[in-house]
Amino acid sequence: TTAGTVRNLGATVVTQSVPMVAGSAVTLMLPAGALIHDVQGYVTTGAVGTPDVTVGGTIIGTLSTAAGLNALSVTAANVGTMLNVGSTDALLSYTATAASAGTLVVTYTVRGSDGAANPTTYQN
Repeated sequence: TTAGTVRNLGATVVTQSVPMVAGSAVTLMLPAGALIHDVQGYVTTGAVGTPDVTVGGTIIGTLSTAAGLNALSVTAANVGTMLNVGSTDALLSYTATAASAGTLVVTYTVRGSDGAANPTTYQN
């Protein structure tokens, strides 16, 4: 518990982004064990719609294509996949509605494929 004598047990939080083009599917590969914090749509050209966001084929929520900054809408049933994408790398997929455009941003914590985020021992 003394500064300089304890290992930093933190984990790295990273983001990935990909351009969204009207009616086209976009994908991002998430590493095994990742914990998803957020999926956001920075929509510069809006349209009506709330398409599904999937991870490894499982729907984790919906994301509006209205103009503006839109956050993923998640239900309790989807939280498990967000807590751990699984023991293998998982593809996140989203298809913006026709006539909408912008950037999809995903923020997640990199963890081991078993979901472990931190070393289990301290430095002495």
